Amino acid sequence: MDADADAEVPKKVSHIIYKENEEKKEYSLYKKDEHEPNDPFFIIHILCFLLGFMNIMPTMFFSTAQAYWMYKLRNTTISGDVTVGVDRTTLQSYYQSVSLTVSTIPSVLFTTLLTFYGHKIPAMFRLVHSTAALFGVFVVFTIFTQVNSDTWQTEFFVITMILLVIKSAFASILGMSSMVIVARLHHRFMFLFLLGQNGNFISTLLQILSLAVTETSVESGLLYFTVGTLTVLLTYVILIICRKSKFFQYYDVENVKEGKGETLHWSETKDVFMLVWPSVLILIVVIFVATCTSPISTLVVSENDGDGSLWTTKYWIPVGVMLSMDLTSLMGRFLSKTLFITHSNKWFYIIASVLRVLIVPFYIYSNAQPRTLPVIFDRDWQFLTCHIFNAITQGFLLNIAFMSVRPLAGEKQQGALKLLGFIMSILMIVFTGNAIVIVKIL
Repeated sequence: MDADADAEVPKKVSHIIYKENEEKKEYSLYKKDEHEPNDPFFIIHILCFLLGFMNIMPTMFFSTAQAYWMYKLRNTTISGDVTVGVDRTTLQSYYQSVSLTVSTIPSVLFTTLLTFYGHKIPAMFRLVHSTAALFGVFVVFTIFTQVNSDTWQTEFFVITMILLVIKSAFASILGMSSMVIVARLHHRFMFLFLLGQNGNFISTLLQILSLAVTETSVESGLLYFTVGTLTVLLTYVILIICRKSKFFQYYDVENVKEGKGETLHWSETKDVFMLVWPSVLILIVVIFVATCTSPISTLVVSENDGDGSLWTTKYWIPVGVMLSMDLTSLMGRFLSKTLFITHSNKWFYIIASVLRVLIVPFYIYSNAQPRTLPVIFDRDWQFLTCHIFNAITQGFLLNIAFMSVRPLAGEKQQGALKLLGFIMSILMIVFTGNAIVIVKIL
């Protein structure tokens, strides 16, 4: 009995010290807590980055596999591995917009449920099991790369959309749960988490590598989805290892359960919103612009389209469009690392985000195919200049919106983070129609 009591002392003392440090007025956002256990091999750092990456990876991973989907949904009556430009089929043209739409509905549903009722199930339990379920979904997609669907493309398209709905549900649970876990840790881990959320470039680099080392779209698809599946498995394994670590015990992560002060109740929503409304306004504009520009960017063809070169047929989309956006968006996040929204500068960031709406017409009149509208900006350098500017400012503003939650919301930061996650999901479903409409008006 005494031994058990003694064993509980370090954990209780650590938890008290952690709470006291949290309440210090001079609490540093980035300075390490002197009582915090060591992080051997930086495994906690790696996990936080991976958890952030897993927030965006299930969605971006499938949209990044542009070459694979173009092959699966190609016009089989035309010779060649894929069909591009004016020869794109209806399924090819609408894959990105439809997949975004069907993924949004379960995302909003589960995000809403977790926002207001997630406290009934411990966050760690949700995180572990949703990661395992997501691994199973990736396994199914990997198997499908070896299935010939040329004679039943429409059915394959429908099955894919159903799987994306399931994927989106588990990804939402994982995203909300991981955010609660990371918010419990020292604030520097939140930066790693947000950095991981901008890890789109990892999926893009993997896609480029898959295309470079393989000869067919089937082979590149198999390699791409296999590595993606192993990434989910790696995250799961590291999570299990960290779950019982001294580091997690110090922050009492295993018992994180959004109780009073952490759960966002309907009656508290207004109060929390009034604390973080500048971040909310920025999110509204950023997501509106993103849902308008993202589906068009994957339809843009090079000015040299049709010359048969590897650049135009194989690498224009993954390198010119996707990788350029991923890396410059990451740059924008780094530029905003030490910046926060305050009452004195909030309107600067809000106005800057609103002005980004002017980017949308540029995308509409770029060289996206197929189309009926005239092309005004037909040069590659014109598109890439605007595309890169869009990416840098998007990463910059998104990072500031989330990193400002702690200074804006104070002790209500966990509720504020959940509110922002919930609002993002609502915005996605409100603006999800933009993706289909924007493609139709081309």
